[in-house]
This record gives sequence, structure tokens and C-alpha cells, in this order.
Amino acid sequence: MEQIRVVSECHNPENGEISLRGFIKDETAQFLGAIAGCSWVKVENGRLQVAPALEAPPAPARDETVMPHWLSENNKEGFTKRKIFGGRTNLTGYSPGIFIQSLCGYHWTHESYRHQVETLESFGFECMRSRRGVNGKFWEVWYLPGLWAAKGKFDSYLKNLKTKSKKRKIEKAVDYLCHNVSFGTLDVVVQRAAMIIE
Repeated sequence: MEQIRVVSECHNPENGEISLRGFIKDETAQFLGAIAGCSWVKVENGRLQVAPALEAPPAPARDETVMPHWLSENNKEGFTKRKIFGGRTNLTGYSPGIFIQSLCGYHWTHESYRHQVETLESFGFECMRSRRGVNGKFWEVWYLPGLWAAKGKFDSYLKNLKTKSKKRKIEKAVDYLCHNVSFGTLDVVVQRAAMIIE
């Protein structure tokens, strides 16, 4: 098995460069994670040794501060009845949720990202992020649970719409977001499984 080693290096004072070879399995991702500042690495006996540089967040199932809000694994009462809502069913208080990903799309800069974040927060969106992978990367999603949660200029725009059609309202909301926020994708959640209370 090839060991990790330096295959070339350039000591140009203006622009240094090093090439490494011999990574196996997850070692490339782990090394990239170290470059991103998430871990410490060294090579020992030709293999990468990794130690975390940041404290890991608690696993979701171990975060006791949220546990009282959810049913335990043994309590399935909330899941025993199933009803499919479809077609023209009119649900009181129902509004599709909106997910936005990849802020700035192909035109990412620090300043542009900051502006998009401030805009979405002012509209009522919340940021949800994954835990960092071994390569130091993570993904984020901006979520609005329904149009009822809209704030600021977005909320004012929706309240001034002259339509009672929920479908038309969500179409206008998407148009508004497309013209005021730069993103890669926007998804409207129109189908969901949920607990019910009778």
C-alpha cells in the first residue's frame, strides 16, 4: 500500500505549492477538513492521523433539551391514523413551507452572502445547517414553515395581495422571492406527513 508522501514542492516566495500522494479511503476528506480548520492532522507510519480541532455538537437524539417536545420511540399513538390530503381539499391554516438552498447561486461573495442572509432573516426564514463532515464542509437550508410565518417586507407584500386563492398566493410569494433573493434552488413543500390532534 502506498504511503502518504510529498511528491513535489515549490518554495517560490510569492506562491508556494506542495503535492501529496498516497491518500486512501477517507484520508483525502480528512485532510481537506484540516485545511478548513476542523481538525489537526499528522502522518504517522505513512497514514494520516486525525484529531478534532473543534468540539462536536451533540447528536440530535442526545440533545435532552428537545426531548420533551417529541414522542418517545415506544409511544406511537400520534402515528396510528393516516389521512391523505389532496386535490381541492381546503385546509384551514394550512400553508406550504418553503426551502431555499445555495444562497447567491453561481455568484457567491462574502458581501453578497451576507446581504442574502440579512434579507432572508428579515423575511422570516430560519437557517438550518448540517453538522460538518470530515472534509470540513456542511450544507445549509433556509426554511419558512408557511406563509403565515413571513415577516417584514415579505409579510407586507403578501398582505397586500388582492387574491384569496392559496395557490395564487404561493405563486406570487415564489415570484417575489425570485426577484428579491439570489439562490440556487427554492422548493415549495406541498405534501407532508404530520401528527394530528383530534
